[in-house]
Amino acid sequence: MMNTALAFNDEYWQAFVAADADYDGLFWVGVETTGIFCRPSCRARKPLKQNCQVFDASEQALEAGFRPCKRCKPELLAHEHPRWVQRVLNALHEHPEHRLKDEDVAALHVSPVRLRRYFHRRYQCTFQQWQRQQRVSITSQKMREGARLSEAVTGFQSEGGYRAALKKLIDAPNQHSSTVMAIQHLSTPLGDMLAGVIDGQLVLLEFVVKQRHLRQLKIARRLFQASLIEQRSALHETLQQQLNEYFAGTRKNFSIPLQTPGTEFQQKVWQQLQAIPYGETRAYQALAENVGVAGASRAVGTANGANRIAILVPCHRVINKSGNLGGYGGGLRRKSQLLALEREGHVK
Repeated sequence: MMNTALAFNDEYWQAFVAADADYDGLFWVGVETTGIFCRPSCRARKPLKQNCQVFDASEQALEAGFRPCKRCKPELLAHEHPRWVQRVLNALHEHPEHRLKDEDVAALHVSPVRLRRYFHRRYQCTFQQWQRQQRVSITSQKMREGARLSEAVTGFQSEGGYRAALKKLIDAPNQHSSTVMAIQHLSTPLGDMLAGVIDGQLVLLEFVVKQRHLRQLKIARRLFQASLIEQRSALHETLQQQLNEYFAGTRKNFSIPLQTPGTEFQQKVWQQLQAIPYGETRAYQALAENVGVAGASRAVGTANGANRIAILVPCHRVINKSGNLGGYGGGLRRKSQLLALEREGHVK
């Protein structure tokens, strides 16, 4: 268990009071008066600070005798589905060619309305839209493997049905996409990250921060004209292993192939980012000079913010000339912790 007198500092307390989801996965709060523990984003009524204990793992709260809150379900990782949702997904995975209708969902003792709200909150789409997206992705994957469209359609009554569904998904011309992005959540000590992989190359790696990771996902999806599928690829496994080593302080460089489309200026900035050695920082002004546009610190900052691959393209190593942290899409707290990790060999 963490030292509560030190761990529950003003930052963590304010995050808990504000139900800030950015802090989910970083700490858990046990309430002594109720015997229940919660995640930071829990919307239940907040207890008094002196009645709280802080843990750096949900398992520690359980071992200390606290029960998980039924409202925020703190025992689940941020990327895990509740059991009732997983029951529906298991049925879908068993028969991917079938479309689960509301009556099918109800037969699994799940409310279709509740399921629709869950998917809208998590994926910004309904469950039926999500199903359609999965079927399009499976069909696209089959075509990439050499199957004809007429042979590959999965869960659609015709090629026309597939093309119409695809058009709705990617807002593209009415023709099939041969590009599939496999997305997966990865775990780190600073919270979950969303990773997107296309053809064995990493195209997206963002901390799960409010809506930023979803905005970056939409941008990457548009750039590659890709359909999405939740799937853990071999590259995801390798990336998770290398991230574990990085956060353990035993890895300074990554050997992950990247694909980073962008403007010519963005490409120059991102290349300069990758040239900053582990444990060092550069000022925005110095980075602007390195790309040949002295005085363009603000433009460099904008290109920095457009970076879609955190940590591996280390935009966290760029700070203000004064020594202040500047900005960071993953939040200044994470930026500070990443710099401390590279400076001291451990996460604060």
